[in-house]
Amino acid sequence: MKPSRAVPEIQVFRIALKMGELKHDVLHCIDRAIPFPILFELRYEGKIKAVAAFKRPSDADHSKWVVSDYFESVWLPTEAPRTPLPVALDLEVLYAHMLTPLMPFPAQAGEGLQARVERMGLIRSKQRELRKCEARLRKEKQFNRRIGINAELRDLKQELGRLME
Repeated sequence: MKPSRAVPEIQVFRIALKMGELKHDVLHCIDRAIPFPILFELRYEGKIKAVAAFKRPSDADHSKWVVSDYFESVWLPTEAPRTPLPVALDLEVLYAHMLTPLMPFPAQAGEGLQARVERMGLIRSKQRELRKCEARLRKEKQFNRRIGINAELRDLKQELGRLME
């Protein structure tokens, strides 16, 4: 396969967990230390899960890499049959095919991998904003302020729905 500037090689790290979860901060530290895209394979008590972040070279400094939020699969039994790698002529296409099943929402028409990752980040930030707004609504006692917060909630839900399509 032909390497590219964006994906010179893909590394796969297998991590055996002693507890059922691993903080993404740990994976982020590993991702920042190694200048190549990494697919993490987490194993725990006969189960396996894939975790990866979209990683690309920085536009400002080519020696540094930009790491997105993490995407992960569900826990599967270790004995479950693996999906074969797709046929790809270069590593960039293979990397996109490896990340795609980990993303929680389908791609929009004509959307590239980087645009899709940016949309996933925007969806996550809108979901956090929505949770904060719902918490404000639960705490608010004044009726006129609750009306304003409800309008804000409605707008956030519409925007989130549009992003998830």
